[in-house]
Amino acid sequence: MFGLRSLVESQFNGARLGRAVLFFLLPTILWAVFSLAFGLAINVQGLALSIGLGALSWIAVSLALFVLVRLFKGKDSKVRFSSVLAAFSVNYLIAAIAGLLAIALIFITVPGFFQKLSFLQGQSLTTEQMASVVGSLALPGDAVFLAVFAIIFLILIGAGIACVAVLYRIGSLAKETSRFSNLVFAVLSLGIIIGVDYTLRAIIGLVL
Repeated sequence: MFGLRSLVESQFNGARLGRAVLFFLLPTILWAVFSLAFGLAINVQGLALSIGLGALSWIAVSLALFVLVRLFKGKDSKVRFSSVLAAFSVNYLIAAIAGLLAIALIFITVPGFFQKLSFLQGQSLTTEQMASVVGSLALPGDAVFLAVFAIIFLILIGAGIACVAVLYRIGSLAKETSRFSNLVFAVLSLGIIIGVDYTLRAIIGLVL
């Protein structure tokens, strides 16, 4: 899948943590560049908190996957925590690419959208004022709008499939088993990721 297989393998076998950190930070870097380019305000404290929470989630999820690999694949599986941590970071690269494609699509099809978004930021507008701002945009026709929505939906679906493929590849690299076994591992991993991330955010929310 466009080099995804070899990239995950490289990250897993080489435990490339430097590249992994870059992948992890890439969505945040792109968002910061995007915000500066279109004049959107950046909440530095909120951004730092988001990075910290994201890093904590990345480590916690990777640790959970490492334990799952050992339980699912057996103690003879060739897996290290650093390998799982590095390979899982590819998901952040996928998220960054998906976000970039979606933003580029909106930028091309709805001229002035992000400039208006910058103008509206921090303002308290009435419904009539909001409608006036939206009406000033050069919105595409219904057919184009539906096509844009469909393409963004497909981008999200493709990103989701790619993330599942990353989990599948991690399982197969840890220990080669049947495709069905690797698929079950990927589905279980997806459930664990959602559960760990939700639990972690709930705990952080209670503390803060």
